[in-house]
Amino acid sequence: MGEVEQQQLLKRLAAAGFKHYGGGLATFIAIKVISATALVALTWTVLEWRHLLAMLLMRLGALGIAAIIGWRLPEWVLDRLVKRRRGRIEQGIPDALDLLVVCAESGLSLNQSIEEISRQLRFSNRDVADEFAVTSAEMRVLTDFAQALDNLVERTGLENLRGLVATLKQSLNFGTSLAESLRLIASEMRAERQARMEERAARLPVLMAIPMMMFILPCLLMIVGTPVVLRMVDAFKHLSFGVAR
Repeated sequence: MGEVEQQQLLKRLAAAGFKHYGGGLATFIAIKVISATALVALTWTVLEWRHLLAMLLMRLGALGIAAIIGWRLPEWVLDRLVKRRRGRIEQGIPDALDLLVVCAESGLSLNQSIEEISRQLRFSNRDVADEFAVTSAEMRVLTDFAQALDNLVERTGLENLRGLVATLKQSLNFGTSLAESLRLIASEMRAERQARMEERAARLPVLMAIPMMMFILPCLLMIVGTPVVLRMVDAFKHLSFGVAR
């Protein structure tokens, strides 16, 4: 794997919550190799068992496709984990902003506020707590606090955090008050979260139409129509017609 692809995998692993960079990357590459090898072996076993694709070229092509799918399968799972984790972070950021407002109004510094948030949200939203804990550690190590905030946006990949980071940078550079600006940002994020929930709720009838037609509607027709059919059969069975002798 090239250096660029390794860096991209490192970012995706960090976005999924796997922050052991060296060992995590080596483990993930090993999983990709094992997945490709296992899928190739499974494909070969099925082809031999069912006696499919007798031509050598077609069999090699099938094995090549299986190897590519097995190599990419862990990345597809990783992308799914990244998406789910980003969703959880989006759900927890407004609560973190409210805590940040409380900490700022109580007189704590920005670094102390972020550290306190990472402790308070440990049980309610672990993903947000982990990201804020990493940011707090970077703010203690790095000389530039703004770089630690930029790293938070880069790790999570959330665009709506850029407004928060810009507000925090402004507070660091000019010493402005954080509370009112953070309240506005928190209300905007809550509005966005409410809009996303309403959008998902509006999609439910469309998504449920096909399962209802495939599974619920036939059962309903059987329940409603079976007594009628049985009565009709019974009526025709006892119905007598005149027969010429």
